Amino acid sequence: GEPRGQDDDERSRVAVVSFGSYRLGVNRPDGDIDALALSPPHCTRADFFGSLVKTLEEDPRVSELHPVPGAYTPVIKFYIEGVAIDL
Repeated sequence: GEPRGQDDDERSRVAVVSFGSYRLGVNRPDGDIDALALSPPHCTRADFFGSLVKTLEEDPRVSELHPVPGAYTPVIKFYIEGVAIDL
C-alpha cells in the first residue's frame, strides 16, 4: 500500500545536495559542482535517467548534456547557465 499521508508528488521528490570542493567552499571559479541526487526507493536508474535527462534537454539554460547511465557510478554531466555540474 501507499505510505500514509503521502501523495504522488511527495513520493516522487528528489533531493539534490552538493559535495566535494564546492560544498567545502574551496572550489575554483573554473571548477564544476559535484551534486548527488537522492531519489525515492521506487525510482529506478532507467526512470531517473529517462525523466531527468528529458527535462534537462528541454531546459534552454542547459548545454553540453552528457548522461552516462551505464557507469559504475552513474552521472549526468552538463552546464547550466555556464556552470559545470556533475550530478
